[in-house]
Amino acid sequence: MIQNAEQRQANGTPLAIPDVLSAGGDPASDQARILGRRLLELQKIRRFSDSEIKELAGLAGHVVELAETMDIEIDADGRALIVYHFDLLNLSDRPLARVAREIWFQCVDGDALAIDPTPDSDRRVVIQRIHDTADMAKFAFQISPPLKPGESARVGYSCRGGRFDVKHYWRQFFPRFTRHFTLRVRQKGIQLAGCTAIEERPDGSEESAADTLIWDYEGNDATMTLTRDYLRPNQYITLRWEVIRGAPG
Repeated sequence: MIQNAEQRQANGTPLAIPDVLSAGGDPASDQARILGRRLLELQKIRRFSDSEIKELAGLAGHVVELAETMDIEIDADGRALIVYHFDLLNLSDRPLARVAREIWFQCVDGDALAIDPTPDSDRRVVIQRIHDTADMAKFAFQISPPLKPGESARVGYSCRGGRFDVKHYWRQFFPRFTRHFTLRVRQKGIQLAGCTAIEERPDGSEESAADTLIWDYEGNDATMTLTRDYLRPNQYITLRWEVIRGAPG
């Protein structure tokens, strides 16, 4: 049986662009039309194809990361600076004011990781500390003004205090749909013995991500770039690199 837009929304079925633009006259339908108009505006601004914007419309009800970018800078002593940027798109039916996160290091300097908003965020960002241990921080970043349904914004934060010592890897968890993910690592004064990347699916199965991994050298620094697309909630990406001990640098 073919369902109309209101029936599909009531049953939790994802709405496509034609649905959100033609939904009828109750408040939920008004919200759907607003979302549809904002998606079409997003399509024009970001040059999304019709198929891409329909895929996004199919995620109605979720907060989506259009892009997540991580830059990890590691100095010659192993101390790290990590900078996250998120292009968030709110496809839910309520404003997005708070996003929970956590970060973990095997080795840390000092008593607690330092976490701060990046100055280039589109919205004001405040870090709310939730729970700290010696090597992990659970926190949330609060967004002001909140992202209304259909709105998107770029926000970010940085983390200092972690270090890479004996083991060199990063395992990233994805709590929500992520259209594009980029991880860039630069470590000063090292040579690489090897570099691998794994994508772990929500069911726990794994596949190599080596097809989107590039590594190189810039002077005495090793650089690695890993990209993945269309990640789903409860996936992980792991980048591992092996350092040649005693290499000149």
